[in-house]
Amino acid sequence: MVDQQNMTTNIKSFMHCDTPPKEFFNLRKTSIPTTWEMAHERIISNFVKFRTYYIGISTILFFCFTLVKPAFILFIGLICLCIYGNMYNPEIGGIKFTSKIVNISTLIISCLLMVTFRDVIIAAMALLSFISIGILTHAVTIEEVDKVESGRESFRMIKRDHEKNKRGYDNI
Repeated sequence: MVDQQNMTTNIKSFMHCDTPPKEFFNLRKTSIPTTWEMAHERIISNFVKFRTYYIGISTILFFCFTLVKPAFILFIGLICLCIYGNMYNPEIGGIKFTSKIVNISTLIISCLLMVTFRDVIIAAMALLSFISIGILTHAVTIEEVDKVESGRESFRMIKRDHEKNKRGYDNI
């Protein structure tokens, strides 16, 4: 069994966010990374830093999608039942549902729902792709504040050196 208090504490600590929304929506500190390593570092740091915003935006978009395509509620309910079945291993009518039984039944029901509600699945996958691309784009382009300031300072130094060199060549 899962301890309810411990689970609530874990969720609260996971969703806690110290980052102000101003920093999340600040488009002045965006840039395209020059190397794969820089892109990887930005994605990892921004996922941790902005996870509350990413989860919130995804939840809002999925809620709006559910309003447009109500059949999606069946898939959400199925996912919730699968998670519940794997966490608690319920017993119904004297039959204990192990995680193996829950996962197999979830797979079978998902296949039946996919055949029945094919357009909902395609639209949900398109929405999931849209959300994933949006989150990855944001995570890879937003720079950290200290790196932005150091980048601006180095740009100013390069500009000053260029101006000095330009004046020096004019005097020759």
